[in-house]
Amino acid sequence: MKKAKLIFKDNTPFSLDFDDFYFNSKDGLNESKFVYTHSFEWKNQENFIIAESGFGIGLNFFLTLKRFLQTTPSKRPKKLFYISIEAFYIEKEQLREIYQKLGFYEEFKELLEQFLKFYPKAKEGIYRFYFEDCFLDLVFEDITILKELDFKADIWYLDGFSPNKNSQMFDENLIFEVARLSKKNTQICTFSSASFLQKNLKKYGFRVEKTKGFRKREMIKAYLENELEFKDKEAYFSRTFSSLKNKKVAIIGAGISSAVLAYELSLRGFEIDVFEKHLELGKGASGNESGILSSLILKPKVNLGEFSELSFIEASRFYRQILDLEFKGVVEFAHNDLMQERFNAQRENILFKISKNQAFLEGGGVIFPKNLVKNLFEKSKACIYFNHEFQAYKFENECFSLNFKNNIVKSDYAVLIYAMGADTKDFVFY
Repeated sequence: MKKAKLIFKDNTPFSLDFDDFYFNSKDGLNESKFVYTHSFEWKNQENFIIAESGFGIGLNFFLTLKRFLQTTPSKRPKKLFYISIEAFYIEKEQLREIYQKLGFYEEFKELLEQFLKFYPKAKEGIYRFYFEDCFLDLVFEDITILKELDFKADIWYLDGFSPNKNSQMFDENLIFEVARLSKKNTQICTFSSASFLQKNLKKYGFRVEKTKGFRKREMIKAYLENELEFKDKEAYFSRTFSSLKNKKVAIIGAGISSAVLAYELSLRGFEIDVFEKHLELGKGASGNESGILSSLILKPKVNLGEFSELSFIEASRFYRQILDLEFKGVVEFAHNDLMQERFNAQRENILFKISKNQAFLEGGGVIFPKNLVKNLFEKSKACIYFNHEFQAYKFENECFSLNFKNNIVKSDYAVLIYAMGADTKDFVFY
């Protein structure tokens, strides 16, 4: 991943990559509020999505999060999802230094340090951060990654450097993807009023309004008049938006996958019932007293290897943040010629510190699955039913009815999840 080349001019970060300041050097805080974070009204809805092109130093995010948290819950969305794309990585210590030199550090200290505690290494990928009622997905990729993403934003922050120095962030290809990832009345917030940007926005269905900018600068706001319709039969992965009849979820199985799911769903306001055929937790593989959190080490560009690496990063962050675990790292050994060949091919991978036949993974460590499962279920406040051996289900009137051994029936679930490990094969038919 590319690292940002920046220097300080009058204590303000200046990009050598784009020959431009990261924001208005005289009054960047108020300009960010005026153009982006305070230029729209919250909607009293379940979920609210803000997408941003150009995370930079994260100022827009922290200002948005502060505004969200300071708003009376009844006057804002229940959950905020913030998705931001960034192609140029700034080191952790450099980010802290930027806020200190700008004089912003004390104002954002609590949120910034929580963010920096789980800030990833310079590796392309999607990284999730949890804050109170807020999920930040920081995407370390080129802006063209938008064509691979799937969501519907309520608000877009079109940020980035000056359009004449970073035109890719405002060009027709970008605006097409912005339109695709928007819904009716989605609002565009941007400091720019460039004519080619206005033209691109209008081309893809946005109503453009010129308005007074910060300190007399002209800027625009734009609103999508009608959601774009796409009929791509090959896009089997496209999201199907559905309306659940209720927020009751049934999970079959009470192992580690079930516990993590229960916790994640509880954050989103779901009511979770868990059904376990045994009389206590930890009777299956998740009952091991200890285990190792690590990653597969395969050759570069192997999908399974890349999936394992990013899963490892997310799992490490999740357990450290949610369960306050501390990891000392893991050493993997190349125990044969094939493994050594894979190790040698990954010497440039920042995730692995490879020396001869050893690879050190800083974010790895020992976990205790039995305790982990117990703690996650407690945090989720899920209701666990033991001695419930699942047999079949019926789906009627948009709800699941579950049949268990001994003629036990549980009903009225909007979602059914199998988390039974190898036993799932007995209930999934192709």
